[in-house]
Amino acid sequence: MLVELATSLLAAITLAYVIEFARSCSDDPREPRRLRPRIPLVGHILGLLRYGPLYYTLLGAKTDARVYMIDLLNVKMYVANDVSLLPLIMKAHKIISFAPFVKVSAEKIAGNSRSACDLFNGPLLHDYGRSMRMALAPGRPLDEMNMRTGQMSNLAIDNLVKAGKGKRILLLEWARHTVMQASSNGAFGAEHPFRDAKVQKAFWEWQIYLPTHMAGLDLFGRADKAREIVHRSVIDYCATLPPDVSKVVYDRQNVLRSSGMSFEDAAKQESSFCVAIFGNTAPTLFWTIWEIFSRPDLLAAIREEISTNAVAVVTGTYNGIDTSEFTLDVAALKTKCQLLLSSFQEVQRMHDTHANIRKVLADTFLDGGHYLLRKGSYCLVPTSLVHRSTRVWGETPSSFDPYRFMPQNARVYGQGDSKSGITLANSFLGWGTTPHLCPARQFAATEILVLVALLAMRVNLNGQWGKDLGKNTGDLVSIFNPKSDIEVEVKAREAVSGKWTLKMGESTTRIALASG
Repeated sequence: MLVELATSLLAAITLAYVIEFARSCSDDPREPRRLRPRIPLVGHILGLLRYGPLYYTLLGAKTDARVYMIDLLNVKMYVANDVSLLPLIMKAHKIISFAPFVKVSAEKIAGNSRSACDLFNGPLLHDYGRSMRMALAPGRPLDEMNMRTGQMSNLAIDNLVKAGKGKRILLLEWARHTVMQASSNGAFGAEHPFRDAKVQKAFWEWQIYLPTHMAGLDLFGRADKAREIVHRSVIDYCATLPPDVSKVVYDRQNVLRSSGMSFEDAAKQESSFCVAIFGNTAPTLFWTIWEIFSRPDLLAAIREEISTNAVAVVTGTYNGIDTSEFTLDVAALKTKCQLLLSSFQEVQRMHDTHANIRKVLADTFLDGGHYLLRKGSYCLVPTSLVHRSTRVWGETPSSFDPYRFMPQNARVYGQGDSKSGITLANSFLGWGTTPHLCPARQFAATEILVLVALLAMRVNLNGQWGKDLGKNTGDLVSIFNPKSDIEVEVKAREAVSGKWTLKMGESTTRIALASG
């Protein structure tokens, strides 16, 4: 029996090596060099499931090739391993394109029907993207969205303050709940689809199983089961859009339905937007709080900056008791609080692990004909390749420097050397690469800055900031969640106790993000 098992195993391994060798025989010698996995056929897939985008960093450290190829069963992936290739890939965006992934998202994340997904092969692809870019550009619609989000964020801080001394929270759990409620209030309005705790729980369960679902390995359909709960809530919501729905949701639904997409598929498409917003904003908020509150001197400097530039105080007396009312000017926060913004972007630089992936739409050469990229394959630029490069960020790319993105340092960092061709706009990949930057970046950045500012001004957070939390490297997010949560004690700052409100300011105000 054992002999038969051993013989069968040996035969299977031999067959796997033979198949992999046969597949490599079709490689064009002008293509990037193939990196073979230790386990034939499935080794790279197992590595990605275990390490997520960090797997590309581990592979890149094992080769001196400027770009290499890995085989994911029936998919060829070209992975850049030299920062100087990034501008070349960005320049070839019409051939090395992100556009096909809108359809992939509709199919794999939103769970749309085949007919709905096929609509993205036509004019819908352009109309859908344009509707989001227009609705999320600085202006009154975005201000209204930001105000609703900010008001819900302020309410979350009110609840922490009212809980009294000694209130303890799990920081990631709190960040997830707060982001989900605040973002939903901004995008969908007060009657949003995520008010029910059952739907909230289902969403985060869906995120756990999404990577295996995307890889076709969710054998028990756990992602589908959780997503179905989210879908039912979103479909019920979309049946009658409320008056306070954001322009981006209203326009997106209108564009989808006008293209011929069914009501149910159009409603399901909203779930992919939620994956991008909730899934990425929550861990970014967590690590921004972590990095700032763990550094007392930085926290004090940020508090002083916000207090001086973005907070107005009105004092008075009510029934013989001194009172204070505070107003956070969001426009001033976005334009005058440079240290807060710099710290936030440094969090993205240090913690971002997003793999910027594109599809090769036609045979093309990269780097002056040195590398042939074949049609139907994929091209990927690991964020860590750029964000941890000494050629781009100087001698301290692995150190957290909250002042790195301050205006006076713009000419020092993010410029690269004469050979890299890197500029600040394409050396910071927290929001993707041009021309495919995240359309919701101004909305998400404003939400995080407002939440962190309110926390910094109104409470003290005491926790074991030096604890190694690890990271969930298998998450399908741009910034990994911590592997374990941290409990923090919340104490209100008596010096700024009173009523807090928000003011939006100028509607054309834009955060000066490094990526544009």
